Amino acid sequence: FSPIVPITDSYVLFDKETGKSRGFGFVNFANAKDMQTAMAALDGKEVDGRVLTVREASNKESGGKGGGYDNGGAKGGYDG
Repeated sequence: FSPIVPITDSYVLFDKETGKSRGFGFVNFANAKDMQTAMAALDGKEVDGRVLTVREASNKESGGKGGGYDNGGAKGGYDG
């Protein structure tokens, strides 16, 4: 993401048992314009043999355990 637009931070989720990436994570941007630029540039692109799905993160409404953090910037997620 950072070669395209600046990011404020990122978080990749890892499996607790294996320590391997779960294949998705979250990226925070300073503003919504940067988030939209990154989504347009990277959604559907192939990286290391995997196609990225990049979209704006949404709040989990109900069920399951919630979590995360909010630094006030625009939030995007990736799955790849």
